Amino acid sequence: MYVTEDALKSRRLSELREFLMSRRARVSPAEAGLPDGGARRRTPGLRREEVAVLAGVGASWYQWLEQGRDISVSPQVLDSVARVLRLSNVERRHLYVLAGLNPPAPEPAADHGCEGIRRLIDAWMPFPAHIMDRYYNCVMYNDAAGWVLGMRPENTQNCLVDFFTDPLYRARSQSWERNARMVVAQFRAACADRPDDEGLQEVLAEVAAASPEFTELWARRDILDAGVVRKELDHPLVGLLCVESTALRVPARPDLTIVLHTPLDEANTVGKLEWLASPKGGAGRCTPWRDESPDPSYALSMTDSSALDPEDRKIVTLARSARARNGVPEGAAVRDETGRTYVAGTVALDSLSLSALRTAVAMAVASGAKSLEAAAVVTEAESVPAEDLAAVRDLGGAGTPVLLASPEGVVRLTVPAG
Repeated sequence: MYVTEDALKSRRLSELREFLMSRRARVSPAEAGLPDGGARRRTPGLRREEVAVLAGVGASWYQWLEQGRDISVSPQVLDSVARVLRLSNVERRHLYVLAGLNPPAPEPAADHGCEGIRRLIDAWMPFPAHIMDRYYNCVMYNDAAGWVLGMRPENTQNCLVDFFTDPLYRARSQSWERNARMVVAQFRAACADRPDDEGLQEVLAEVAAASPEFTELWARRDILDAGVVRKELDHPLVGLLCVESTALRVPARPDLTIVLHTPLDEANTVGKLEWLASPKGGAGRCTPWRDESPDPSYALSMTDSSALDPEDRKIVTLARSARARNGVPEGAAVRDETGRTYVAGTVALDSLSLSALRTAVAMAVASGAKSLEAAAVVTEAESVPAEDLAAVRDLGGAGTPVLLASPEGVVRLTVPAG
């Protein structure tokens, strides 16, 4: 059924009248800072004349506004009325619409709503989810985002910068080049929406300085709205994972974006993500861990401690920690050429058992390590399997030291040539 513009306008002004009357009735004179005068009022709330005085407008003008007459209004006057009537952010925007003006941009809720959003992304487990602000800064992420996407405290905590500079994510992402074009085009759309936003310009300058690849893509001037993005990740423990990410806005927090990763019906992605979140998967989640001060309660009794320097003693302690904390047969730690340490425990994947040492080496490879300085494994066994030594040799080369910590003490081995 066709509705004329005059009918729509009449309906809007009628709703404006009812809305203002209901909001005025909610506010008592005491709440508005007025004396109640002791006299009993015929109607609850403020009188029209009182609203006009408090808002700094004429009494007749406000009466016409509340009667729904077709009069000219300005944002400044509507803001004054909204202040007197103690309107919420959403009510203030509604007042603008009813008065025939474009509403102001939504404002974050006074209670921030972060606890509710945290519950949402935690409930999304075992699938990755994270939240970022309007400048792509990571506000929070769930556990799955840590062990699948590699989100971790030592990152820059800016999702755009980390996309281009984090070696762990780059090593895992099989769709990085395709997605990079989309990410840059979507960032340009965000910049176009807020051309005067200095915060976005600062992010642009930071990522451009850090990544020539970003600079090249930015020069193409592609632009794209945010949407669903397909991602393919090669996880060191479970192999291929296929997910799609969806960016959602929260009305109560327009400054935040929730990014949910939904598993696709490919490569048994659901089963693999569920396994990573299980107690078995927890023994070897591939998140690099650099521990500057290992818990001394995990110290070993070393019969050959004089042969170990402090750094070697440290990685043995970390390997012992991985084993004890997860209750698995063995734990391992490897240290790359930069001094970063990667820690893992034995992993049982279906019928396949992955050794802790090979898993730790895989973690180093996935994070972009070029070589190994040393490795340590804590086990009940009296020797290190040949395939584990081969994994160390492939990354560290022949001669890389491997510290075997068994019930008999610590033995320093040297990886032989292949």
